[in-house]
Amino acid sequence: MTRKNAEIGLGLFAVLMVLTVSTILTSSTYAQQGLYLLWTIPTEIDDVAVSADGRYIAAISGDTLMYYQVGSSDPLWTASNPDIGYFSDVAISADGECVVVGNDAGCIRYFKDATSRSGSSEQPTWRSQHLGGSVTLDISDNGEYVAFIAGGSSVYYFTGCKSKSGLDIPPDLTVSTPAAELGHLDMTPDGRYIAVGGYILYEEEGDRIVEEPGESGYVAYIDISESSETPTWSDEFSLEMIDIAISDDGYGVVAAFEEYRAPGEVAYWADAYDLSGSVGPTWTGGEDDFTCVAVSGDGNLVAAGAYSMPKSLHVWSEARALSGSGLEPDWSKPLQVLDVAVSRDGSVIAVSTEEADGYYLRIFNSDGAELDFYRLDSPGNVVSMSSDGSVIAVGGGAYDSLYVFKYIPPRPVGGPVLPTVLATPVFKLALAAVLALAVAVAYMVLRRGA
Repeated sequence: MTRKNAEIGLGLFAVLMVLTVSTILTSSTYAQQGLYLLWTIPTEIDDVAVSADGRYIAAISGDTLMYYQVGSSDPLWTASNPDIGYFSDVAISADGECVVVGNDAGCIRYFKDATSRSGSSEQPTWRSQHLGGSVTLDISDNGEYVAFIAGGSSVYYFTGCKSKSGLDIPPDLTVSTPAAELGHLDMTPDGRYIAVGGYILYEEEGDRIVEEPGESGYVAYIDISESSETPTWSDEFSLEMIDIAISDDGYGVVAAFEEYRAPGEVAYWADAYDLSGSVGPTWTGGEDDFTCVAVSGDGNLVAAGAYSMPKSLHVWSEARALSGSGLEPDWSKPLQVLDVAVSRDGSVIAVSTEEADGYYLRIFNSDGAELDFYRLDSPGNVVSMSSDGSVIAVGGGAYDSLYVFKYIPPRPVGGPVLPTVLATPVFKLALAAVLALAVAVAYMVLRRGA
């Protein structure tokens, strides 16, 4: 073989190597985009919570709390409810280190150092007093603050949660409202602002007091820094309260209502931390029997779901700038929505639906484009996601109904985004081996051509 032929052969080999690597990178990029099922388990799920960093998941099934790493369907640990009844709600801190779970006996249990626990009968770090009925709760990102309601008219707030221990721990602050029952609660990640909803009692037919949940919706806002035993402000509606959400900074509060005799609506309170007393919403919109509502971290995107047609996923993408009543959404979809979740920046909207041919998880962007979907075997009554929308968990009351997904958004215009696998040590070692082999072959070819 002549040196010229060797150089030609080496050049062809280099071209082949470039084409091969390019093909691998391109195919890997496309293969890694979209919605991918990581795992599912055959159990009934009453609630599920994904940590903000997307690494851990807490879920409840009947009287059992289960704690997972996102990458495995085998729980790191479990805990049971020793009270008569079942768990009703669960929340997890941003890093997964703290988990709080409530039951239908008005009691919460707090688990510190959750990521380092193991076993099938883990005991809580501390347990609250029994303060009513079924618990709805939330936890701050750092795990230091917990707020919950227990079927009555009060909001219970705990501070310094990581330092507490023992049994029958009383709340550090109790906020009383005129509600007959509070059933919905959301708290800002820093634990400062809380939004709650429920219904009130009112007088009818003289002095007779009657209970009309369908015509007595109630919303209240609490600024914990005021250390007040009454809400900062409140509002009342002639509609039934269904769900409530608050933006990360406490600026925006959004609530969803339904009415069995007429369409419900979505209500939004802007500058919520500057309001006081009895107030009214900044804007209302949508005409539907709503089932759920979610808001982006800055309060600018609102997504509300309903279980009716023809349009029941409603999205307002400039919520902070709106005012007035009867506002139409920026876009909507003809879907029967079971639950909805929104990423912190509003770029990912995850919706669980019931449709004519089955149940689905559908992913949309803020402009209404459907990015991907997955057909579920059972209804997804609850959806939770990491703050960036990259990990999504769906749960429901039917058998085989806990699904955990990885979502990777489409590549931006201007070039592909390489998948995470290409940055792993295994891939780097493999690439180094390929390059070393290429150098060895080239050396041999050159020697023979010399």
